[in-house]
Amino acid sequence: MFVRWTTAGDDPRLLRLFPATFTVAVAATAVDGVPVLVTTSDDVVEEDDAETVLQIWHAGTGELLREVPGVGGDSLVVTELDRRPVAVTCGWSDTPWLVDLLTGSATPLPGAGDVVQGLAIAGLEGGPALVTADLRGQVRVVDLAARETVRVLDAGGDRLNAVAVLSWDGHLAAFGAGDALHAWDLHTGSPIATPPISGRACALATWPDVPDRLAVLGMDGSVEIAGRAVLGVPWRRWATHLAGLVTPDGRRLLAIADDEAVTLWDVEADRAAGPVLAGPTGWADVRPGEPGEVITASPEDRAVAVWAAGADLPPIGHGATSTITALTLSPDGRVIAGASDGTVAAWSLADGSFLSAEDGAVHGPVRAVATVEVDGRIEVLAGGGDVNGSPDDVLHRLPLSDGVVDGVIADQGGEIRVIAMLGTTAYTAGCDRTIARIDLVTGTRTSVIPGDNHASGIAIRGGRAAVSRFPGPFQLWDLAADRPIPTGAVDSAEFGERVVGWCGDGRVVVALDDQARVRDLSTGETTALDEGGDGRITAIASSDTLVAIARADCSLSVVDPSSGDETEALTLAYPATALAWTQEGDLIAGVRRDLVRWGLSNPAG
Repeated sequence: MFVRWTTAGDDPRLLRLFPATFTVAVAATAVDGVPVLVTTSDDVVEEDDAETVLQIWHAGTGELLREVPGVGGDSLVVTELDRRPVAVTCGWSDTPWLVDLLTGSATPLPGAGDVVQGLAIAGLEGGPALVTADLRGQVRVVDLAARETVRVLDAGGDRLNAVAVLSWDGHLAAFGAGDALHAWDLHTGSPIATPPISGRACALATWPDVPDRLAVLGMDGSVEIAGRAVLGVPWRRWATHLAGLVTPDGRRLLAIADDEAVTLWDVEADRAAGPVLAGPTGWADVRPGEPGEVITASPEDRAVAVWAAGADLPPIGHGATSTITALTLSPDGRVIAGASDGTVAAWSLADGSFLSAEDGAVHGPVRAVATVEVDGRIEVLAGGGDVNGSPDDVLHRLPLSDGVVDGVIADQGGEIRVIAMLGTTAYTAGCDRTIARIDLVTGTRTSVIPGDNHASGIAIRGGRAAVSRFPGPFQLWDLAADRPIPTGAVDSAEFGERVVGWCGDGRVVVALDDQARVRDLSTGETTALDEGGDGRITAIASSDTLVAIARADCSLSVVDPSSGDETEALTLAYPATALAWTQEGDLIAGVRRDLVRWGLSNPAG
C-alpha cells in the first residue's frame, strides 16, 4: 500500500518522543544533576494485570536509568528530602510510597483515610511534607523526614478528587476539591474561606510564581480560575488533567488534557495558545517541564512526549477537529467525515484538500454518515449523539455549502448509530428496537423491520436488508414486500455478530469484537478473515472484492473475502478509527484526526 495523500502535518512543537512506555503519570526532576523524567504505571489499567513500576528516564536521550518495581499509580509528585531527589506515588490505594530516586529504595508512608485521589508537596519549616486528598473527604499532612502524620483536615464528607498547595490570602494553604473547594492553613490547620465553584471538580492546577491563583477543572470539562472567572476554553467532555505553565516570555498557560488531545490556553488573553497538541496524547497526564515545555504521558499511546508550549502556530495539517468516527464518499468526489466533537466536514477525494465543515452538526459524537441526492442537490446525512450526555434523535441533513437543512426526528432512544441508504430512502437504527425508514423527498418517517433487540448493523442490496441485532438474531428482510426472507444465517449467527456490508449477492461481511468473517446467507457457513489479527477491531469496511480491517494493535490489513487470504498489511502510528473504499479500489482511513488515502500494491481485479 502507498499513500496518495494525507491531511497530517508534522508538529514542530514536538521536541522529544519516548515510545513504548506504559505510563499513567509523569514528573520532571533531576538526579545527580541530570534532568530526568519519572514515570509510573498502574496495575488497575495495565494489560494482563502487570506489576506496577516506577521508571526514571534521561530527559534528553530517553535512556531508561532505573526501574523500581512494585510502586506506581496515577498520583505522582517529586521533591527533595535531605538534598536527595525523591518521588511519592500512589495508585488505587490508601498508602503512598516514598521512593529514593538515587537508590530506588521504597518506603510506605502513613495511610490515608480512603483511596488517595491526589498528592501535593508543601514546604514547611521542618522540611517537605506530603499532602494527600482522599475519597473519605480528608486532607492528610505527612512529614516526609519523620514519616509521620502531622495533621488530618476534614472536608465534612465531601469526597475529594484533587489537592493543591499554594499561597492564598496570606496563608500557605492546602486546597481539597470535590463538590466545593475546601482550604486550610497548613501551619495552624484552621479553615480558610474559599470562593464558590460552578460544579464538581476533578483536577486543580497552580502556578508557583503567582499567589492566589488556582485553576479548577470541572467534571463537565469546564475550566475556571477560583474566585476570578470562568475561562472560554472550548468544551471538552472528557477532560481529565490540568497543569499550569509559564512560557519563556512570561505568559501563563493552562494545559488541559482530554481523551485525545491537549489544549494550551493563555489565561490572561483567554484564548488558545496555538493548535491543540495531538498525537501521542490520548488520556494523557500533563505536567510542566523545563520553562516553556509541557510533558505528556499517554497510557493509551504508550508514549511520553515533550512539547514546546506557547508557540502561536497556524493549525497543523488540515485534518478534522477531533477523532474521526465515521466516513463516507459522496458522488461529487468528496470524502465526508464525522468526528467525536459532533463536527461533519468534507475533503476533496482527489487531493485531500479541505473543503468545508459544519461545527457541532450533531449534539455529540457522530456515529454514522451517508450521502443522498435530492432534487439535484447532494446532501450529507449524519446521526449520533450520546445517550448519557447529549441525546440527539435527529437525522441531520447537511448540504455542507449553504447552511444546515432541517433534520428529521428519527426518535430512536437517544442517538442514531446506523444509516443505510436505498435511493432517497434512509434506514436508520439507534438505541431502541426500531429501524426507521425515512423518505428524504417528503421527510416522512415510518417504522419497519420489527425485532426484539436494537439493530447493530444494516446492509442493503437489491431490495434486501441484512440486519444484525444485539445480541441477536440475524435478519434478512425483503424491503419491497416488507417481510422476512428465510436464510440459513438466522440460526448460525453468533452472539454479538455485527453486519458490515455485502461482498456478493449471497454473502455478507460480519464482525465480532476481535474477529471478522464472511457469512454465506444460504448455508450460514463462515470464512474467517485476518486469522492472524490480534486485538480489538477498531474499524472495518467491505466491498465485493476486498475487506479492510483495522485493529487496536495499530495493524491495518486488506483481505480477499473469497479466500480469506491477506493481500496487504501495514502498521500505523495509531489505530484507524474509520474506513471506506473508493470506486477506484483505494482505501480511505481516518486515523485519529487525520485522513489518509492509500492505493493498493496488489489491487483486486
